[in-house]
Amino acid sequence: AINKDVHVQALIRVDRSVVYNIVHALLDKYTKELQPMGADFVFAFIQMMDGEQDPRNLLLAFNLVPTIVQSFPIDRFVEDLFDVTSCYFPTSFTPQPDDPSAITQEQLCDALRACLCAVPVFANLTLPLLLEKLT
Repeated sequence: AINKDVHVQALIRVDRSVVYNIVHALLDKYTKELQPMGADFVFAFIQMMDGEQDPRNLLLAFNLVPTIVQSFPIDRFVEDLFDVTSCYFPTSFTPQPDDPSAITQEQLCDALRACLCAVPVFANLTLPLLLEKLT
């Protein structure tokens, strides 16, 4: 398993991007084959994403969360998965003006919003987060 052999956050940005893209491709084509991994897949993703700082990689990771929560049992890791995504709220990001592949703050916000709303069980955790950040 990729999480046992590779510590993703120890990789350089480009290599982390490759890992996120591999996971995306696997989920896109082989979700049913991956589902027997169950909660282990969720845990591996949490470890993979934990501490990600690059906005391009965050966008990739955020875009994976809705598929993961709809395809795998997250019961054991609800709070961990919520924490690994919600720590980026509120999103504060200014793209580099000279970056031709720059993503926007709006893209990050939309993707994070999709994460926080991806599954009803997150609602119990999102409301206190919003109240905390607003005060």
